[in-house]
Formats: sequence, structure tokens, C-alpha cells
Amino acid sequence: VILIPDPVYPVYVDTNIMNGRNITYLDANAENNFLPMPDRNVHADIIYICSPNNPTGAAYNKEQLKEWVDYALENNAILLYDSAYECFITDETLPRSIFAIEGAKKCVEKMFEAQKEYTCCKNGCSLCCEDGMYPFSEIEFEYIKTGLESLPQETYEAIRIKCEKLREQAIESEFLYECPFLMNGSCSVYPKRGLICRTFGLITENDTKQLTIPYCAEYGLNYSKVYDKDTQRIYEEKVKELGYSTLPRAYNLSRHNLMYGLAENLNFDWGETKPLINWLLEYFDIKA
Repeated sequence: VILIPDPVYPVYVDTNIMNGRNITYLDANAENNFLPMPDRNVHADIIYICSPNNPTGAAYNKEQLKEWVDYALENNAILLYDSAYECFITDETLPRSIFAIEGAKKCVEKMFEAQKEYTCCKNGCSLCCEDGMYPFSEIEFEYIKTGLESLPQETYEAIRIKCEKLREQAIESEFLYECPFLMNGSCSVYPKRGLICRTFGLITENDTKQLTIPYCAEYGLNYSKVYDKDTQRIYEEKVKELGYSTLPRAYNLSRHNLMYGLAENLNFDWGETKPLINWLLEYFDIKA
């Protein structure tokens, strides 16, 4: 059963109808301030929430979102939270992200867990580490630094040398490079890796609903069995044919979406964000 507010962004409805799913509509009206709440007598498998809502503009407060999170956990349901319009929130008491709500992380973990059938990410699968920019916040770098400083001296020195070779390119504001922590096809600080490393292999969507398939799909890795690189499409027929238990899903994994909610919930500041190589050049005191 799919729960969808009415009215809401129409693509939620269209895509589920095309896939033949059973939709239960949540009536958003003047009596509930256009913010429908869960009915404990109704079971849900997937819940769509858009806050602020398109087209009504109504936004849930923390207590209301907590009720939705609790309901999703009770039903073992996936909660799909669309925060595309959070920039229009002016009331500082209103949450801008689902991550501001206690327990929401479990709903997100369930979403990622549901995609494990399609992914093969592990230490040693290094395509995403060979050509990137790797934005890191100050807190993330402090965390990965603990891994760096616990490495054998030989590995530590090899990372410093790789950074030394990259210093000339680092003068440019943006450039692609192999992650300095990648050693012989394996991440030397894997348990301490950052957000960008932990979310790369999933299908993502930006705030305008544009989807991005992880490019490792074209190399026979994540989603490759249901992805056609010629048409650049995921085929649901393949999903059914191969017996997958869930459909591929897209997530808004923008750093702003992930980091803002976590910071708001835990009351801390991520600090400055910049490319990993810039943090490392400062750390090793290598002048660009």
C-alpha cells in the first residue's frame, strides 16, 4: 500500500499508477491545515511526504513528523521524504530535513538496506575512488584523520607523496583525481570514510527530480543487471524477471540534505567543506 497526500506533486501518483501499485490518498484539507496525519488503522508499505508541500506550501512541525516517523517504523514502511522546497521555510522552529527527527535514520537505513540486492559496494571496489573531487567537511576530515594517523608509517608516507604529486593541480578550484587514500585498489582508511564515499553507489535524485545512475553500473557493478547503458534506463521487466524483491529507488543524497538535518538534530556544526586534497595539503603542510 502506498500512502500519498492529496494534493501533492503529481509525479508521485503517476509513477505508482504506471507501476500498478495500490495507492491510498491522504486528504489534505483546511480542517487539518493541509497536513494529513497517519491513521493507525491503515497499513502502509511506502509513505510519501513533501514538506513544504507542493502545491499547498504547508510544512510539518517536528511533533507531526515524529508521528509519521513512528508510524513508518511501526509498519516497517519506507518513508520517502521530499524536502525540495525547504529553502522557503522561514520559521526556524520548523524542520528542514527528516533527519531532524529522532528515529528517522532507521527509516533511511531501511531504504539503503532495500537496495543491497542491487549493490556490491565493499572495500576493494574502487571505481568511485579513482576519479572524483571528494568534498569533505571539517568534522569528516577530523574523523578520517584518526584513521590516517593510525596507519603504518610506510602507508602514511605513501599518502603524503601522492598528495605532493597533486599539489600543482590543487591550484585549480575544481579538478578530478584519484583519492590519495586508495592503495593498491583498496581504501586504507575504509572504516573512517566520509559521506560521499558511503552514498556513492545508490541511484540519486537532485532537488529538481533529475536522476543519476552510479556510473559503476556501466562496468557490471551496482544496478548493472537491470540497467541498459545504451538507453540509460532501469528496466522493471528485468527486475521481475530476475526475481528481485524490491524495485530500484532514488534518494536525495545531496550533502546539504544529509548534513543539514543531522546537524540540526545533534546541534553541531560540520564546519567548512572543501575537497579532500585541500584538507590533506594543509595537514601535511604542503604548499600548493
